[in-house]
Amino acid sequence: DPPALVPNAWDNYPLELNCGMAGEMLADQLRLVRKWIEARQDTEFVLMFHHPFDMIASKSRSSLKWLWDHESFTTVVTAHTHGGHFVHHDLQEGRDGLEVNVGSTTDWPMEWRTMVVYLQEKTGECYLQSRHYTLVDALKNRKGYFQRGWEVPPGAEDDYRKYKVGEPSGITIYNFLIAYHLWPPVFGRLQVPVTRPAYDTEVQVKDTMLWTYHRMIRTFPTDPAWRGTRWPAGCGTDAETEARIRRMAGGGISIEKKIALIRELERFERSRKTYDPQSGRSTDAARQRFRISQAVWASRYELTGGRRLSPADELIRVGRIDPPIP
Repeated sequence: DPPALVPNAWDNYPLELNCGMAGEMLADQLRLVRKWIEARQDTEFVLMFHHPFDMIASKSRSSLKWLWDHESFTTVVTAHTHGGHFVHHDLQEGRDGLEVNVGSTTDWPMEWRTMVVYLQEKTGECYLQSRHYTLVDALKNRKGYFQRGWEVPPGAEDDYRKYKVGEPSGITIYNFLIAYHLWPPVFGRLQVPVTRPAYDTEVQVKDTMLWTYHRMIRTFPTDPAWRGTRWPAGCGTDAETEARIRRMAGGGISIEKKIALIRELERFERSRKTYDPQSGRSTDAARQRFRISQAVWASRYELTGGRRLSPADELIRVGRIDPPIP
């Protein structure tokens, strides 16, 4: 059976809430957390869970709030939002509850935190040192990233800024709820038809990924002296691999075949080593910087909806002014 977040109502009654959507915790999980806390010996606890505290299913949130009120664990750390922030919670007897919601290392600004907790036993106060970092800040003073010529040109086949989501059908979610969670298994698996806009969107994404590998090979050729390269089927050189990508990244090719080639290219990219044909030197380190630079650009452009500047940008590079300013 295909994986499903929500159990089928006919096989699992009463139907539990979807932990991936609502942050439900089962009774045995809550009992275990309480057991850990009550068994502590001069130990302070930080509770970590995926959903923000206010987004957790109400029954689970009430149980966790009771523990927070009575057991006084230090703080809670949450995620899910991909936008880091702090939340203040009022606890019993006028105490403060701090929630640290961490950001995402993939979504802009590609952030993370380090956390150190200090406890002042005499006053019963807790101090949290939480330093904030972003990938751009970590890289901006290092050489070899965001090099001129690495950025994907506007309108190129692998220009991820062209990405557009297909028009929704209006009944897709309903169809999936029926097929996977409410349809009686005795009648067999209900087939959900793929809507054309959704299919076209996926084709666009897969083609862009294929052309991304094409640019990677062109920018960083494979070292022919390395014997550990796992070439895609029917290929033994970069030229043959590029030709296969060009054939598969067009129209008339099923999405299943595109996905199969993407998987082959992923193995190929992980196994190969690259070099500079002019000097013969390895370019593996530069290739990794190229990959990280592309990830940063893609994350930024997804947030801003394109190649747009923000008020926080400090250094802006533009093309040569012609004619030059005297």
